[in-house]
Amino acid sequence: RCTIRPTARTTVLGGRRSSASFGADAGGDWRAFHVARAELDSILLDHARALGVKAHIHRSHVTPIVSGKRIEGVEIDGQPLRCSFVIDASGQVGWLTRSMGLKYLAVSPQLTAFFGYCEGQLPEEQLFEAGGAGWEWMAQVSPGIVNWTSLCFGTHKRLPPPVAMSSLPTCNQSGGADVTWRIAPSVAGPGYFIVGDAAFVTDPASGNGVLRAVMSGIKAAHNAHAVLAGHAPPVAAAQDYQTWIRRWFEVDTARLGSLYDSLRSDWRAASDVVTIQRPVFGLQRISGQLRRSSRFKVGDCYVQNADFEYPQ
Repeated sequence: RCTIRPTARTTVLGGRRSSASFGADAGGDWRAFHVARAELDSILLDHARALGVKAHIHRSHVTPIVSGKRIEGVEIDGQPLRCSFVIDASGQVGWLTRSMGLKYLAVSPQLTAFFGYCEGQLPEEQLFEAGGAGWEWMAQVSPGIVNWTSLCFGTHKRLPPPVAMSSLPTCNQSGGADVTWRIAPSVAGPGYFIVGDAAFVTDPASGNGVLRAVMSGIKAAHNAHAVLAGHAPPVAAAQDYQTWIRRWFEVDTARLGSLYDSLRSDWRAASDVVTIQRPVFGLQRISGQLRRSSRFKVGDCYVQNADFEYPQ
């Protein structure tokens, strides 16, 4: 269902152009997948239904069912649905975090990315260009449609298409999104996991948003299964997931920060960083340092059992 399968990405950093292939093996070149969000949603939903998942879609009001320190299910339009684990994949809406009255921890200035679509073709099927003002990303998403995404440091008003696409007619929707780097104060706890952009957000230059969404969902399911099968204590499974998510966030933000520092030393001066609220419901906390830790094996992976506390 994907008609565009690039084998390489072209990058222009500070005027220097390079091209890097995705790799190859005995079966041939590795190729990327370019697929529209609505199409990917349809593919995943169809597969879930084929596996027996019952979907409740387009519900107007969803709230968590909380008993003491545990999330025990959700209430959808007044109908309670109890379960062993709630997995929040609500994206930047951050449904569970906001339902618990928490705020995300931001670690960058305010960043806004804008996107749109044009009719035409690119010489390169993937092009990322960055400089002192910010960056532009262009990708051929179908034989006649190009997607563009742009971020300019300190700019939060709608941006026009990149100059390379200025002669192409626009089509489909355009818009913007807050892509300030931020992480939920608690991404796992009694009865819940938070995955994808609901767990943390970095701007699209990190290049792994879809991969993170899929892998964090797999990781949450793996840890939930370990608890239900009796292979891991609930607290250990939650803390392992906390550690895994936080490390990914730290690596992504460190790499992006290093890239942006090389492009413009004062890019962080755009706005202030927000503060964090303490978790409620006694949920597990994320912290800057590990206090105590121990490891034990669950199946084919190691679970990190650790205590976290907030930096003062």
